[in-house]
Amino acid sequence: MPLRFNESEKKISVSVRELAEAEGFRRIGSERGEMWNRLGLGAELHASVLEQRRRADSNYQSEIHLEAQISVGDWKANITGRLDGCIQRADGCWLIEEFKSAYAPETHVRPFSQSSERHRQQLLIYCHLWRLLGNSPVEGALIYVDIATGKEFPISVSYNQSAQQKEIEIRLQRLFAIWKSEEIIRKQKAVVALTLPFPHEAPREGQVKLIEAVQNAVRSGENLLAEAPTGSGKTAAGIHPALVEALSTGRQLFFLTAKTLQQKMASDALIAMNREGAFRTLQLRAKEKMCANDRVICHEDFCPYAKNYPEKMQKSGLLERLRETQTHHDPNAVFEEAKREKVCPFEVQLELASRADAVVADYNYVFNPGVSLHQLEDLENKILVVDEAHNLADRARQIFSPELHEDLFRTALENLPAFENTPALTPALFQRFFGKLERGSTAARGTNSPSPEGEGWGEGGRLKQDVLFLEEPSHPTGYLFGELRDTIESVAVLLQNTADVLPEDASIVETEPPAKHLRKIWKDWEPRFIRYLSWKRESKIATPEDLVIDCHFALQKFLSTLKLLGPGFSCVVEKKSGAGIRLALICLDPARPLAPLFKAAHSTIFLSATLTPFETTRRVLGLDRARTKTISLPPPFPRENRKVLILPQVQTNFAAREKNYPRIAKLVAEMAEAVPGNVLVLFPSYAFLEKVAGQMPTVSKKVLRQRPNVPDIERQEILRALSATTTQKILLFAVLGGMYAEGVDYPGELLSGVFVVSPALPQVSFQRELLRRYFDETEQAGFNFAYLQPGMTRVIQAAGRLIRSETDRGVIALICQRFLQMPYADFLPKDWFDETPAELITQDPVEQIQKFFDRESATRNFQNETNSALS
Repeated sequence: MPLRFNESEKKISVSVRELAEAEGFRRIGSERGEMWNRLGLGAELHASVLEQRRRADSNYQSEIHLEAQISVGDWKANITGRLDGCIQRADGCWLIEEFKSAYAPETHVRPFSQSSERHRQQLLIYCHLWRLLGNSPVEGALIYVDIATGKEFPISVSYNQSAQQKEIEIRLQRLFAIWKSEEIIRKQKAVVALTLPFPHEAPREGQVKLIEAVQNAVRSGENLLAEAPTGSGKTAAGIHPALVEALSTGRQLFFLTAKTLQQKMASDALIAMNREGAFRTLQLRAKEKMCANDRVICHEDFCPYAKNYPEKMQKSGLLERLRETQTHHDPNAVFEEAKREKVCPFEVQLELASRADAVVADYNYVFNPGVSLHQLEDLENKILVVDEAHNLADRARQIFSPELHEDLFRTALENLPAFENTPALTPALFQRFFGKLERGSTAARGTNSPSPEGEGWGEGGRLKQDVLFLEEPSHPTGYLFGELRDTIESVAVLLQNTADVLPEDASIVETEPPAKHLRKIWKDWEPRFIRYLSWKRESKIATPEDLVIDCHFALQKFLSTLKLLGPGFSCVVEKKSGAGIRLALICLDPARPLAPLFKAAHSTIFLSATLTPFETTRRVLGLDRARTKTISLPPPFPRENRKVLILPQVQTNFAAREKNYPRIAKLVAEMAEAVPGNVLVLFPSYAFLEKVAGQMPTVSKKVLRQRPNVPDIERQEILRALSATTTQKILLFAVLGGMYAEGVDYPGELLSGVFVVSPALPQVSFQRELLRRYFDETEQAGFNFAYLQPGMTRVIQAAGRLIRSETDRGVIALICQRFLQMPYADFLPKDWFDETPAELITQDPVEQIQKFFDRESATRNFQNETNSALS
């Protein structure tokens, strides 16, 4: 339960963990429970230890919810938590146990460190809560469990009721004092919110309507699906009222988007609103781009920016200095300041994010469990603004569709280091990894192994090769890498076995996931993987790429998602040519993982130019119908600035494409010549693009083609070519849904025409057909969910690239007869026509385009002459 202060009722709600939390900074990759959580380690061990306790004594109680009220002046504090375990001993004394996973706790747990003190305080608070229930006497035991070996290292902690009561009161008073001081600042921010300036000169009429809708949603704790055409100022109109509410109520605003360009726009809007410097905002950049080290290895033993992080942060005063000198924490500025102090820029960025009033970030930092921010446990105190929200469903499907690839595990086997390329195990390391072996004891597949002090050790205390790698007929194995090889190979074999269900005439099929076998593999893998990490640490081996760690994260993500398996998920096995077996969990219905997040958040605003039909979007995002409102705004620009044409004389469905390529190429060439400026032509695939481009007649414009997987520098070069002032204009061939069709601005005369060749329906595939079948069964609208909506969303997004301001003018041409047919026509924006899309039909597009630009030219000449006469 997150920390809460209810001033009207004078109540504090606080968890045991928050009450035990100490001030200060935590270490990076060392002595941090968060490290094990990130790696997905420790949970299995924790559950196993408690199960062993229950088996050993039926009177043992575990995972007990505790709650108590304690007075703080005239306030009441409600403290809640979950006690790991306890038992009443024969002498009547209650033993309270708190378990913590740790690496080599006998040598690495620091008795007076922040983490150890935090653990001790948690235990003592649980002891006190148990005592308040009338249980006496009480003693405590803080038990560190070696995550590599499972061995327990107990530390007795004496409990004194009177002393602990005073300690809890002191901690509550400190929390209360912090809240009181921050409340003064919150009230100041609330005053600022009353007159918060709009980021532009003044909101337009459409923006005013959107502002009112967002304002009502955030005030009442509702969700809002807000559809507004590209260029209508959605970002500013969405952020402004959401920030006003956040500042007024002490909540935190998160602006989320999939594109860096939108992050920059949102940051600029926040900066423009913060004229008085009364609040703090931050743009959150990905870890890889915030790493100051030459290799992204987040551990104090391997990274100079992680080493002694708490001490350096405390000594430098960097956090407070940044908060005092920066009202907006730009990632470039944070990076430079952190690097100067030799501390991790990404960690500093996270520290700042936890204290910022508004954070601009990628979708992942909220929706991806593997990287989501810690402070989002308190979602009910967060306002989310999701930009380009039409992308969210597919992004969520990607996040929750993990895969296991046989070639990854086979490659890891092939590349596990050989003995001669690895630092030798010393006796001390041997004991730490595997425990002390008596002479003649059995280890590593039952092979007799010498004691660390015995004859198996060579000169200089190094373990002889014949002990580390003991040859067997199948393959070499041994104490360290042998265990890893066993587990990695068992995954590869399991993947091969899952392929037994494949019929001879199919390369992919639905199957039941081998959940039981994978969980058993994970149980073996966890301690072995920790031994591997320990060996790397002790051996001072730091590599930015590690196939063993890649295998770990693949398994972790798969098993984590496996817990969601049920309606809306499927599992497939595929035999890939040259790449072995692929086992994948497929998220068909993103509502399953997304719904709990939106239910928990105070309010979520979804912004996009393409959200209709609203019911389809609401359903696929898992939004509660009663709590979700909608608004659709018309374009803010004059209709006469835009000419929309539909060319039904061409068929572009798959069966008809081959014979239509020459006709499409001829039409595109003739239409492009009629447009005086640059033209963007968009296709549903690279293959389609190349077929048409290959049959293009000669044109006066310079033809450029988008290539797959190009670096960002090439994208920038094409955008520079479009903005060049040379007389030769550009004809750019690109794909729908790609970098030139979404999330990019073409202001002014950068673009004069957008031609969309064919509805951009996703290609038919086994997984796409699973999606269609699922929504046929659940919504009786499989084609709509699986093909139509994503395809037409790309079309409308692409058309929106053309008109971005009041002065932009141009032509949109849709080339295919399907754009006039139902249900395709239902997705066309209603402001494109008066009554029916049939009004947009043209048999002579060249003439229509020429007339449009001739009229525009005449209008501009008249305006120029009038302006000259008046001046």
